[in-house]
Amino acid sequence: MSYVRAKKVALLTVHKSQVHEGKTLFFTKVVRVIERTINKHVQMLLVSDIALERWWINLDRPAQKIIYQFV
Repeated sequence: MSYVRAKKVALLTVHKSQVHEGKTLFFTKVVRVIERTINKHVQMLLVSDIALERWWINLDRPAQKIIYQFV
């Protein structure tokens, strides 16, 4: 029996600053991409299911805490 990974998860964190009306504002953008190759009925998919989730926040927090706050 071979082992097949059902889900792959990738995280990307981008820190950005922008000047608006003389003030410098800092933002954190977190992107999570999930690729599923097996559905909830444990059937292999012919085409992978890819989900893209993204969050913008102006607090300085780690990516996992940002995702936990919104999910």
